[in-house]
Amino acid sequence: MELLWTLCNGIQVVLQAENQEQLDAHRGYLQSSDELSFSLYFFGNDSRENGTNEIYNLLLDSAIFADENGFEAVWTPERHFHEFGGIYPNPAVTGAALSSITKNVKIRAGSVVSPLHDSLRIAEDWAMIDNLSHGRAGVSFASGWHVQDFSLAPDRFHEKEDIMYKQIEEVQTLWKGGEVERRNGMGLTTSLRSYPKPIQNIPIWVTSAGNPETFEKAGKIGANVLTHLLGQDLETLKSNISIYRKALNDSGYPSTHGKVTLMIHTYLGENIDEVRDVVKGPFCNYLRSSAGLIQRFIDQINEEIDIESEDDIFELAFERYWNTSAMFGTIETCQVMVNELYEVGINEIASLIDFGIDSVRVKESLERLNQLKIIITQRKEIFRQHEQQIRPVTMFQTTPSRLKHILDEAASNHFLKSLKTIIVGGESFPVELFHQLRKRTDARIINAYGPTETTIWSALFDVDSHEVGPIPIGKPLIGECIYVVDKKLRPLPPYVPGEIVIAGFGVARGYLNKENMTKEKFIPLSSSIPGEGDFFRTGDLGVLKTDRTIEFMGRKDNQVKISGHRIELEEIETAIRGIEGVVRTVVFDYKSLEHESEMLCALVVVEGDLEKEIIREALIKQLPRYMVPQKIIIVDNIPLNASGKIDRNKAKRIDLSLFKQEEKNIPPRNNEEKEIVEIWHQVLGQTQIGISDDFFSLGGDSIKAMRVIALLKKKGFNYDVKDIFERPTIKSLVEHVSKDKPVSIPTQDKSNLQQRKRRSHYQYTQLNSQQQQQVEKVLIKKQNLGEPHNE
Repeated sequence: MELLWTLCNGIQVVLQAENQEQLDAHRGYLQSSDELSFSLYFFGNDSRENGTNEIYNLLLDSAIFADENGFEAVWTPERHFHEFGGIYPNPAVTGAALSSITKNVKIRAGSVVSPLHDSLRIAEDWAMIDNLSHGRAGVSFASGWHVQDFSLAPDRFHEKEDIMYKQIEEVQTLWKGGEVERRNGMGLTTSLRSYPKPIQNIPIWVTSAGNPETFEKAGKIGANVLTHLLGQDLETLKSNISIYRKALNDSGYPSTHGKVTLMIHTYLGENIDEVRDVVKGPFCNYLRSSAGLIQRFIDQINEEIDIESEDDIFELAFERYWNTSAMFGTIETCQVMVNELYEVGINEIASLIDFGIDSVRVKESLERLNQLKIIITQRKEIFRQHEQQIRPVTMFQTTPSRLKHILDEAASNHFLKSLKTIIVGGESFPVELFHQLRKRTDARIINAYGPTETTIWSALFDVDSHEVGPIPIGKPLIGECIYVVDKKLRPLPPYVPGEIVIAGFGVARGYLNKENMTKEKFIPLSSSIPGEGDFFRTGDLGVLKTDRTIEFMGRKDNQVKISGHRIELEEIETAIRGIEGVVRTVVFDYKSLEHESEMLCALVVVEGDLEKEIIREALIKQLPRYMVPQKIIIVDNIPLNASGKIDRNKAKRIDLSLFKQEEKNIPPRNNEEKEIVEIWHQVLGQTQIGISDDFFSLGGDSIKAMRVIALLKKKGFNYDVKDIFERPTIKSLVEHVSKDKPVSIPTQDKSNLQQRKRRSHYQYTQLNSQQQQQVEKVLIKKQNLGEPHNE
């Protein structure tokens, strides 16, 4: 019925999809006009004792697969004088080879170490590849990362960054038909133009290991960015991308200009356990092959962290990549990773696939990666089709609770800015929430009021006309009459609080097959209230203002609204009292200062050893999830009034912070609970989480539950989203949900090798963030991987 007014006023309505959880998980991607593409990236090492032509088979086969299955590009690097990446000394040669066997996929250098070459040669090589590929070339410029590389140009090593930016300018000039000056064989200065001319304006990337200055410089010159997660986490990457976007904007480039490509190690399998088994050994060997002279770095780490051997470094490295920095997992878990990458601003995912896994498995992984790409693309296309049918989307209706979640999502900016009208209803609209919304959109914002019994909307208020104080619910719509009355149903003068009653065409006839309830709520109009028919007693308190608008003041009975749901508190109390061991209880709504939203709290007096987790589990089986109190507190007594009845008002005035220690700071008791606490920290952003804390009372929702499940599966836990809804505390998850236990501290009877591996896993999980950063810095220094370290 709430659609009636909308449709009758000529507004096209868009309904939620059936599988809204999945759409919400990808909302940031689906609601943006930006594209997210998938590419392949190669950086394999040469560990052969004797040469063989088989080392390039995976590259060639994978390029053909990418070409036939709609991948964006194939990237190959430049690397010299080291087995790590050494099979790719010249991306122009590999690019030429790939251009001859493909028709669609783009051919890109990731990267050309430009200070090792003359700009003229770079311009010639890649213009030729652009012609061979019919306009599919692209080049990322790197300043260099390995001192041995500069055996080819030793005089350029110390000024390599400045030289690189000058070369970018020169190469672009040559591709446009311009000239650069050089000395010829006679020592005379001459102006030179390179040939052939490229077919297209060849796109340029700048390669960065995570230095904010590099991101900023790339933005200033309008180049794209090629980066990775070897030296930065997602939060740092998000910050760097913001710096890049600001530099683009400040330099006058349009908002659609500039692409960020992320190289990320990738392997997709059938299940998490299989993926971990397949990936770990090859990946650790892959890192080991890049080590070089690292003993001094290991000594440096040992000053802070007890690491017995170099193997422990690689074990720690693997844990870091597995948890946060690689796309290792199933199609399901990697969807969450893709969404996170998009939300931080990634436009292209370049999957590095040749890190030591045998070719047969890599090709199987490619099939799954393609399925993942198809899933993401199809969802984008579905949204596009819907968008085309409903363009333009200009009006949005939501509850304040849902609106707060939308505002918390950075990816919602595009959607909010596209709206012209936002209608907020179903709950009290906090003025602070209005100010937050106003900062993100210029849309007209309307506060709507009306219970279901009056076909939803009975009053509207244009919030932009409001200056100070609580936001009113406005004036009645045409055909509706709203009064504030006393206990005898007589209209009250302005600023005298009373019950809100509604009459008019929107009022229903009553409740179906509930005669007594109808008589109680639907009352014939009295002589003091003009009009025809019955009026509906809302149970809401309000005051009439001098301008005839009405201000909502809460409920007069024990009915509350939480997240848009109308809830009878007595119904919850009845369910709690039915649990064996409960003596007395009271339930009330309260404002959570942490989450700025209304929540339910239950104070319960028990006998014996009845715990709140048992109460919560019993309620989950009886009531809808939104009716289960987020906070359940076991107390010695509950305030009573003079008649010996529970005094709900006094109970609501109890300082709940007195119970904060009991509620929040029950620490994890074992390594398993520590693992889950860390994931909740990551997803919920809370500084303190105890094992008895309710996931939803900490700010969790269905979307965050999906993220938690994906991360838990990566650590070996066999959970589903429903498990969090049924057992929303860490304590109940560990005690009652079947799972595969993560690695714990080894016992003395294990082999030394197994002890070291498991100890390393445990050590990494015990490190504080500063110590983990020290480990990662050492890993970056010793890896000498194919990106420049300009820091």
